[in-house]
Amino acid sequence: MNEKEKLIIVDSYDTPIGYEAKITTHRYGLLHRAFSIFIYDPNAQKILIQKRAMCKYHSGGLWSNSCCSHMLLGKLEIEVIKDCMQRELGIGNAFVDCIELGKNLFFCGKFSYCADYEDLSENEIDNVFLIYMSSDQEILINKSEVETYQWIDIDRLNKWKEDHITDFSAWFSQALELVLIKLKMR
Repeated sequence: MNEKEKLIIVDSYDTPIGYEAKITTHRYGLLHRAFSIFIYDPNAQKILIQKRAMCKYHSGGLWSNSCCSHMLLGKLEIEVIKDCMQRELGIGNAFVDCIELGKNLFFCGKFSYCADYEDLSENEIDNVFLIYMSSDQEILINKSEVETYQWIDIDRLNKWKEDHITDFSAWFSQALELVLIKLKMR
């Protein structure tokens, strides 16, 4: 992320109250708007998870949702989501250009969490989205963002999470719960 890009600082109701550089936001633990994407293949009934790159400033080497980032000042939510999918997973323009809210992109809800990582912290209101995509879609991970990925059956994922919660990022469980509720509704 370019440090000229500003994160959206929010109050506890998710109302924007200001804008700040990413490093400053995380250094001072300012509450900001983020998003988590879960990609789901309805035919294979599998979800895409990623293992975060070890070089990430937090949660490196932990498993997490398909991709995630922060909402940015002056950019539409859908633009930031598409950029994230391309940057982290290398998902091509042909698929990304077809993403539409309500068609293959669904809002699952949001939650707030805070986690400290040495000198920095995440203090986020995380907006969770579900995207339908075939597991046949080509994925070319960006090694500075993602170490590896896998498509996994939800029952197997839930069992793994129950047995080894420390394998996963701090926000993963809460975000996954919102996705599972949405999938039961469809």
